[in-house]
Amino acid sequence: ALDYASSIIILSTDADDSESIKSMVLLAGKGDWPGRAPTLTSEIAHERNYELAPIASRNRLQIVSSAKVISKVIVQAIRNPGLSKIYNELFSHAGNSIYVQRVPQCTDVAIEDIAYRISDAVPVGITWEKRQDGNVRHAVALNPEPDYEVDADEKLVLIARGLPVHYTALESGYRSSLAQDGGGRTRVPRRVLLIGWTDMIYDILLELDAHSLQGSEISILCGRSPEDALRRIEEHQKAPFANLAVAFIQGDAADAEVYAGMDLGSYQSLVVLADDWGDDKGDVDTRSLRILLRLSDLRKYHQARAHTVVELVDEANRDLIAGLGVDDTVISPNVVSAQLAQIARQDVLGPIYRELLSAGGVEISLRPAGDYVALNTDCHYNDLIYATQQKLEIALGLLLARNNGEVLLNPPRNKAWRLSEDDQVIVLAQQLY
Repeated sequence: ALDYASSIIILSTDADDSESIKSMVLLAGKGDWPGRAPTLTSEIAHERNYELAPIASRNRLQIVSSAKVISKVIVQAIRNPGLSKIYNELFSHAGNSIYVQRVPQCTDVAIEDIAYRISDAVPVGITWEKRQDGNVRHAVALNPEPDYEVDADEKLVLIARGLPVHYTALESGYRSSLAQDGGGRTRVPRRVLLIGWTDMIYDILLELDAHSLQGSEISILCGRSPEDALRRIEEHQKAPFANLAVAFIQGDAADAEVYAGMDLGSYQSLVVLADDWGDDKGDVDTRSLRILLRLSDLRKYHQARAHTVVELVDEANRDLIAGLGVDDTVISPNVVSAQLAQIARQDVLGPIYRELLSAGGVEISLRPAGDYVALNTDCHYNDLIYATQQKLEIALGLLLARNNGEVLLNPPRNKAWRLSEDDQVIVLAQQLY
């Protein structure tokens, strides 16, 4: 059925990605497509094979490294409490997702004006095609300067509920009296406790190192001995971590004795990983639940409660951890499968997701509403657009404190809110520390 497919997805099905790489070589070398070649997308499970994959595919496939994607989403959630809710919506089949569309009316119009004129989507960037090594590649620029004017050969990158989006001609020069100065810094935890061991532990450390301040401390609590854990990390390491000091604690994280000499209150973030290491693998999510129950009991005696992130492998288990102090939940198979499916639909989404999740670039952040607009005053989405543009950012929506953190991506344009100090603005911004 290859000749009749509009897209082909290669899943990683073995321990060393060998089947995926062989499939890439075969598909990249196929030159007798009867019509337009399908979109080719492949999953790579192990980061060590990520650099080999483009060579095997002759740069003709979109490559998704599951370890890289999951580790980046987990670290983004560590730095931005509540961010997993935004990613859950972007990666799901319901609600808002990322789309690319050419909007002819936007040619020669500045990004800052387009933001007000498209009423059912949020423009977050532009994309265009360029030829490289004989192949047509997608170039992407997220969060362009507000005064950037869109060229005729460029498409808009949009957060929307679907296509097409609708453009309405309006006068330029919107102004808001609610805009506030100040703010703009992202939370950077100085002490993080990682609980569990997975194949992507090094990817998480590498990503944390890229986002952390110098002198940050990462403790890893797992069943491996400190010597074995250090050796396994050093096997991957090409250079020492620039910002991290890593310590190892051996033990079962579900046992109270492990925490006897540990000051849980000194950690700003706790991360419970989907640990499948050991002889008795059992149910990975059940193990995580036991650890969360233990942490919930121990933290009753601590005044300061660390921000907690948990990785699950089954969406059905999300309800089991309700009430256990979890702030962010990452369902790792959902994240990877959603990216594969969305990139297969629009291959331009590959470089867009890479840019969104890369350290040192443009990222989705959560910032206090008071950094942008006056609080306890009627505020519309256009006021948020204006306030974020003054900081060279893009307003994506709101995370309201009510209803256990209600996410409003691409919110209605005719609705008003009275924001409090506990509400947050979802922005697309350059990383600042």
